[in-house]
Amino acid sequence: MAEALGNKPGVMEEWGNRLREDVQRLGRSDQPPGVAWEKALARLGAPGQLAAEFAKVSPAPAFWLPARIIPIAVFAVAASVACLLAARPAELLLATHVLAITVGYVTAFAIGALAAWSILSRAISGWDARRANALRSSVWKLALAGLILTVVGLLLGGLWAQEKLGRFWGWDLRQVGVVSVVAWYCLTLLCLRLSRVGGLAEMVMGVVGNGVVYMSWFGVNLFVPLHSYGFPRPQMASLVVFVAVQLAILGITMVPPGRLARSRA
Repeated sequence: MAEALGNKPGVMEEWGNRLREDVQRLGRSDQPPGVAWEKALARLGAPGQLAAEFAKVSPAPAFWLPARIIPIAVFAVAASVACLLAARPAELLLATHVLAITVGYVTAFAIGALAAWSILSRAISGWDARRANALRSSVWKLALAGLILTVVGLLLGGLWAQEKLGRFWGWDLRQVGVVSVVAWYCLTLLCLRLSRVGGLAEMVMGVVGNGVVYMSWFGVNLFVPLHSYGFPRPQMASLVVFVAVQLAILGITMVPPGRLARSRA
């Protein structure tokens, strides 16, 4: 039984308690100890059958340090941006748009950071169902929050443009970039719903999201004028380096789990 259930102490303890309770219940009904034991075993089922049933149940998310650190970092960034906007008085509509878009984009980078951390951890120390489930849970929550913020930012930006420029939508590269990020968020959530618990799909989507957000946030500044509240124009070299790093991280997904640790040994 232990071998069939993967020699997991928690699982064995659960099934052991069930077996003992069944034996005691049968014993109280005047069943001889030997008969009570055989009936309890029969009710419990064969090891292979139990293992198949247990495999259908997704393990609860484990305590995973990156999943605790990343949301705190996103909250800290959001608070910092809010303070900066408060220090630079601007129209409420424009300031809220900037805050929502910034936090929405930072949340996408947070998912990318979780993905990169997971890819490296998988290659070095291996991967298991509990960490995969924790990654899935974290990415789902972050992606849902980021999608809402980005959509809100997109709508507020359109309202501001309607008020100041007389148009809600003008196919500005920044607007197209926001739509690209929204599409990536939607694809990520869809991937989470359709993929099996394993973590690799979430890792790949997270790294792809890094590229989508970088191009939508910084890359467009290479081709369009900067807003007064925008970030400094990036250099083409920084874009090339960023893309190369993301491709290298994606390449590590081809490494079997734990292979790097075995290679060092």
